[in-house]
Amino acid sequence: MSKKVKKKRGDDMEHSREHQELKYLWDISQSLYQYLNVDDLLLHIIKQITTVMYAEATSVILHDEEKDELVFCWSSDIPERLDKLEEIRIPLDHGIAGSVFNSGKAEIILDVAQDPRHYSDVDSATEFKTKS
Repeated sequence: MSKKVKKKRGDDMEHSREHQELKYLWDISQSLYQYLNVDDLLLHIIKQITTVMYAEATSVILHDEEKDELVFCWSSDIPERLDKLEEIRIPLDHGIAGSVFNSGKAEIILDVAQDPRHYSDVDSATEFKTKS
């Protein structure tokens, strides 16, 4: 196969992925009007993001200002695991989430097991192995 054909095939695949991502963004924007409950809307958006990112699961962690900790608020995962997640509190000086919160800068970690900041207590409590 020539380099030109390989490049075209790669370009086509990239355009197809971009098209799919735009479709998900469109679906999310349209769903803003379909959900009356914020929790239902956020769950829908999280599921769309999980699909776009090819992730096994996605969670949203927020800052509990009263207790000055990070807490899991929503997850695309099964309800039983979400119940366990909601009980977990992450100190602001722990884990990748704490580091991101304190720096204010998003990070992409491809293998959390290799990152010394990984807060494995969450994995232990939920019986889920976080990958990235």
